[in-house]
Amino acid sequence: MPFDINDSHTLSETVNRSVSNALDGEAYVGQTIAPLVPTRDRKIKRRIVEVASVGLATFKAPHATPNVFVPRIQFDEEFISLVDMDEMSPITEDEWEKLTGDNEFEKLRVGADIVQRGRFLMLRFEARTEWMRWQAFNGALRAEMANQAGQYVDLKYGIPAGNFVTVSPSWSSRTTSTPITNIRAGQKALFQQIGKWGSEIYMGPDTWENLQYSKEIKDLLKPNSDGDFMIPSVSQVESLLIGGTGSNDRPRPGQITPTITVTAAGYRTEGSYERGTSDMTYFLPEGKVLITPKNPVDGERIADVPDGRVLMRPTPTSDPVWKQGATSETLISAMPPYTQYTRHACVRVPRINVPKAFYWLTV
Repeated sequence: MPFDINDSHTLSETVNRSVSNALDGEAYVGQTIAPLVPTRDRKIKRRIVEVASVGLATFKAPHATPNVFVPRIQFDEEFISLVDMDEMSPITEDEWEKLTGDNEFEKLRVGADIVQRGRFLMLRFEARTEWMRWQAFNGALRAEMANQAGQYVDLKYGIPAGNFVTVSPSWSSRTTSTPITNIRAGQKALFQQIGKWGSEIYMGPDTWENLQYSKEIKDLLKPNSDGDFMIPSVSQVESLLIGGTGSNDRPRPGQITPTITVTAAGYRTEGSYERGTSDMTYFLPEGKVLITPKNPVDGERIADVPDGRVLMRPTPTSDPVWKQGATSETLISAMPPYTQYTRHACVRVPRINVPKAFYWLTV
């Protein structure tokens, strides 16, 4: 069966050689907070209409003119530009000769290599997208241009400075730290700001271990346990938070059962052959805890990632067409020497819709 390079631009998943290890292959959790949303434009206009509270009716004296009440409405408009991710992988003349030759086995072998390189590009794009999400969750994103030294785009997301809290003592001090108290304070702070309890808690595995082994949890759980204290389960830890299942707290309005998510997703240095943790950069660093409310808030996602369209050719000789989302193509230069490439491109940028919904603890 002949190998059609133009069909292979879909990056078939039948090529199963290992690209990622267990660390940088871990599922991304940022997409649950800020999912991709398709858009046709590369400049996004967003309008927020906020209606002020109506308060209480006023009393009127007998025979007096009725009081005038005018509701207050606040409009906020913003523009945000999507950023380009566009990379190519070369197809050598020797590879092209085999792809267009008569040996069907060579066609399939070389074609699989090219598809695999295209998959590498795809993985790089998804890792960069997740990186952008977590930069946005932290309040600022700097997108540096690879081919324009010193040029970059800075995006600010308006997360209040008071939503970044450094706790003391540190959670690494397991006998004196108070992680449950710290998280509960973050849950309550979100309720005070946006009327929604913090119910989604994100942290790294070492941070979770410091939480799980803290003396505060031992003291809170031991009176309710049978016999000697054991290592607490996830459900036991969550029960100590506001709204936790089995909690001893009296239920409060608007409570949602909290969930602790432990993530070690990240990326390795480009070109590195190191497979262990020493070469990992985590999207959510150890010692950081993110608390958010349950998505959505009042019908609006707290964050999303507008995913625009890119111009692609279905075949090297066809007219360009607009493709939605991350897309690939095979291209050939129009002038000699004729150079072939596999190209992968997308236009995306994170957008924070409810900045006050992000509460950070440095622990």
